Amino acid sequence: MRTKFSKGVLNIPRLNRAETASAVERLSQLLGVPQGIFSGPLASGRLPLDSLPDYRWERLSYDFLKKYPGFDWGNPREEAMRRYHQSEEECRLTNQRIRADSIAGYESLALGPYIRGAQKLILSWLGDKFDWRDLLSKGRFGPGVTSSAKGLRLHASQKFGAKPEVTPAFARTGAQLIAGLPSWSCLITGIDYPAWVTPLPVIIPGNRVTFVPKDSTTDRGIAVEPNVNIYFQLAMGSILRDRLKSAGVDLNTQEVNQRLACLGSLDDSLSTIDLERASDTLSWRTVFELLPVTWFEALDRLRSQFGQVDGAWRPYHKFSSMGNGFTFELESMIFYALCLSVAQLDGFNPFWVTAYGDDLIVPSGCYDRVSELLAWAGFTVNPKKSFSSGPFRESCGKDYLRGSLVRPVYLKEIPDSPLAWIKIANSLKRLANTWNEYSGLDSRLKPAYDFSVSMIPRFYRKFSVSDGYGDVALIRDFDEARPTPAPGGWEGFMTRVIMPRPVRWETTDRSLITAGVSHPGEDGNRLPLRGKVEHTIGSLFVANWHDLGAWS
Repeated sequence: MRTKFSKGVLNIPRLNRAETASAVERLSQLLGVPQGIFSGPLASGRLPLDSLPDYRWERLSYDFLKKYPGFDWGNPREEAMRRYHQSEEECRLTNQRIRADSIAGYESLALGPYIRGAQKLILSWLGDKFDWRDLLSKGRFGPGVTSSAKGLRLHASQKFGAKPEVTPAFARTGAQLIAGLPSWSCLITGIDYPAWVTPLPVIIPGNRVTFVPKDSTTDRGIAVEPNVNIYFQLAMGSILRDRLKSAGVDLNTQEVNQRLACLGSLDDSLSTIDLERASDTLSWRTVFELLPVTWFEALDRLRSQFGQVDGAWRPYHKFSSMGNGFTFELESMIFYALCLSVAQLDGFNPFWVTAYGDDLIVPSGCYDRVSELLAWAGFTVNPKKSFSSGPFRESCGKDYLRGSLVRPVYLKEIPDSPLAWIKIANSLKRLANTWNEYSGLDSRLKPAYDFSVSMIPRFYRKFSVSDGYGDVALIRDFDEARPTPAPGGWEGFMTRVIMPRPVRWETTDRSLITAGVSHPGEDGNRLPLRGKVEHTIGSLFVANWHDLGAWS
């Protein structure tokens, strides 16, 4: 396949389906992947915890294709739909059970003190008053689709200019809040100074449930929220995030969880907990019982109370799902409060409790009680990903065995282009460096690395980059790459790489001002198309060239 340029843009060559399948099969053989995976998911196996090198190899062999989307197993959407209905039924039963417990009084429950403790903690973080005006300065749109903004043109300006759809419960409040944002209100009403005019959003029943690919066994359910709701849901998420940070949990970093997981793998003092379908099993009644009344009422008004599934509108038994702008922060706060309540009442140091979404860390001595309290709240601890004893822990994308990183690399895309094989080769090289304790490269991965490089056309192989600068070229050591000194007296180096850049479209729409882009002039503004990139060859400045070392 010849590489061609079109107006300075690379025309990336592609492998056909048969060539890609053959290459993946050969790569999997070099990594020791059981060939049975090509006919169905592998059964869970016991990994050798006594030997770090053996564990790393066996884990890579077992998990390398675990998330590969190229297999044709069953019906992923059907499995995702099954899980969706299962979660809704679990939430319905949780709502009934917790309502009965509340009527009877928590004093009659063994877990009653812990429930009251969680309520008091959340009250201390949020306070008993909520002011809607706090949302005005924090509202924003995310990168995804909304109920009325679809396709590739998903810049914030398009969402401000789209139909202002809102749920019935939030319609009046949403209109009043938009009236406090003159630029957006002006777009809706068409009146330049609309302080005396309340905009009228379009009312729709709720969000739309859709499914996106996750792996070859199941899709991932996600809700597409109404335009107005998501803007203020994200504002609420920011407020909850700030309150959690004041309480000691910073959701802007995963480093705390990762370091504590490492510590737990060394001395067994800390446990890591992961939950099954956490967002989808956050029931309405759980939130009602744990949050102060004014905050619950605000969140309940902001969320979508109905969802459209396969064309039919259904009331939710869950409180909110992925796609809602505050779900992650809300669930993090609830999980942290439940875990911290147990630690405080049972005499454990609360310093060792943290939460990042449903990645939880608690002192090992309170693991069982925390699990009981989570079960009362309607959540299910995932036994395959939760660890209270032994030398292994995992949290927030880092896996540790006796303090050493053991997380493998995963093939998460169909490798039908040179850029995909560059990414694979670099991932294997970084992993080889980790396996060799950051001093050279573990030679067990060299055959797979060499094969990955052989799949890259010669034109793309000639580009080099240092580790730490992404997958814009093959990672090479300084002596092999031989970059040129930076010009103009700068300390550093220049190297030629394959540069990605977003594909853009041009608009002069008035909503650009609302989105804060600029004043649209005669030439307009060029905005990125979501998920669309093109590639060209360019020079990259590297301040410090980091060598990974030789194969050994």
